[in-house]
Amino acid sequence: MVDLHKTALDEISTRDEQEVGVVPTLAEGVLADLSLLRECAYFIGTFSSELSRLAYLLMLADRGRFVPYVSLDVPLFANDDLARLAFERGISVREAYPLLKAAGWDVERVL
Repeated sequence: MVDLHKTALDEISTRDEQEVGVVPTLAEGVLADLSLLRECAYFIGTFSSELSRLAYLLMLADRGRFVPYVSLDVPLFANDDLARLAFERGISVREAYPLLKAAGWDVERVL
């Protein structure tokens, strides 16, 4: 089985060593960040960020078990509810969060 995240990092590093002055593209930077993040033992970040959610889910997939985490804003799958509420009301996600909490969404228990 090919280890895609290791392969991507190796390719970026090898190319950069061969071509001095090459600036990695944004996509390469994101792949490198995801590759490094997925190897961490713990996750501390914001689950309102799709990149952070993806990194954490990759950590879970790699290990096949729970990975300790601290969310600095919302629970892991809160984006789905937040995005739906924000879209329906025509407000920002930041404005939707207190509305969900006021409606009985037990944020502290989930975090």
